[in-house]
Amino acid sequence: MLHRAGGTILLPEIVVIGGAGNQWVQPQFVHAPLFSFADDGLGVKISLGALDHSRHHRGGLECELTFRRSDRCAALADRSEVYRCHVETAHSPAQLSVGRARVRADGGIDVCLYHHTAEETLRLIHESRHVRGSPWNYQGTRELTNVSYAYFTSIRSVSTEADLQSIAMASRGKIGLRLDTNRSSDPDLLLDVYRESTSDRRATLKLWVPGETISTPHIWQHAGLAVHYEVTRPWIYRVGLRPRAHLDFLDGCATPDPASLKRFDYAVIGDCNTTIGLEAPFDEENTSETFVVEDLTGTNLFDFWRDHANAQLHTSPSITPTFRR
Repeated sequence: MLHRAGGTILLPEIVVIGGAGNQWVQPQFVHAPLFSFADDGLGVKISLGALDHSRHHRGGLECELTFRRSDRCAALADRSEVYRCHVETAHSPAQLSVGRARVRADGGIDVCLYHHTAEETLRLIHESRHVRGSPWNYQGTRELTNVSYAYFTSIRSVSTEADLQSIAMASRGKIGLRLDTNRSSDPDLLLDVYRESTSDRRATLKLWVPGETISTPHIWQHAGLAVHYEVTRPWIYRVGLRPRAHLDFLDGCATPDPASLKRFDYAVIGDCNTTIGLEAPFDEENTSETFVVEDLTGTNLFDFWRDHANAQLHTSPSITPTFRR
């Protein structure tokens, strides 16, 4: 549950279709939820567009989630909750899936992710049994001082320019972005990103990563017939770590030391009607377009929504990343 001045956003981060071999569905586009406060129990319906691993459906693969307050399975350390839900869609699990997931005994969810790197670096990773945190920010152009990130993706291999741009890299160090009002193929913003080649990303580490260690994604807000939200780079997954810390793993599973993890109680929301908004999710240092991840300790998203709907609860995040000058 995310809050900003003027409203609250309900963001599904991971959906698992358990009856189909634990297929992992990654939401990309999310519409406003429809809550029901009827006498037969608190319920919610959320329409979303799932990330298409084939990249054929630019608007996402439509799904609808419904669940009730009584369906809650777990409350996790990153302020997220896990609910048992009903998934309605016209698409097959194979079309919807970006990979595999599994539900743990404590109710948490692990997802299968990949860390692509150079051959020599992968050898060192296997020898050390950990992934070092990177000081580079989401854009890949500035160094952070109070956090480092272990970067992962659901893309199984990085072999094309499109793969690089999906993880906010580019062979020319530029990614073009367009405003919602731009119907042409010309970008309104040429964003500087990490300059990289696919030849440096040919070696792959595959790990099961606990979902609650993954940072809340940045999002874009789109305005049309109805406001909806888009996960900015849904192929990118970051595990926040303290500076110079690392992410341990054993037998193909990430085993993070809780003392090494670094979490922020906010993320960025960018308005896709302005170039500043387009850049906002990447420009973590300068943007003020933020929302707060609500602390649901002692409550749940249903009761919190009913008690605080559209109230201005926060003026700014309490802790944000800092950058090297």
